[in-house]
Amino acid sequence: MTPTEIAGYVCDHLNSRGINVVLSGGACVSYCCKGQYVSMDLDLVNAGLAKRDKIKAAMVAQANRIDIKDIERWSKVEGKHDEFQQIEDRLLKKKA
Repeated sequence: MTPTEIAGYVCDHLNSRGINVVLSGGACVSYCCKGQYVSMDLDLVNAGLAKRDKIKAAMVAQANRIDIKDIERWSKVEGKHDEFQQIEDRLLKKKA
């Protein structure tokens, strides 16, 4: 994939989850000048002001299988079982 195609793929993925991002920085310059300037990264601006946790979830958790029991055990060890329970309750409501 070209950098432009990768940027489009990532933007589409995030947009499908309600996260509005816009390509910015050197990759835009690279695109506009048809490769005369080459950027080695993609800078995406969070245009919709989505919370960082929502972006992380879209990029990692929603794209990978997770074991909810492992997360529950981890949350107990970290002293965050109440927070885990709140998240689990919200997930169960979404499924219903």
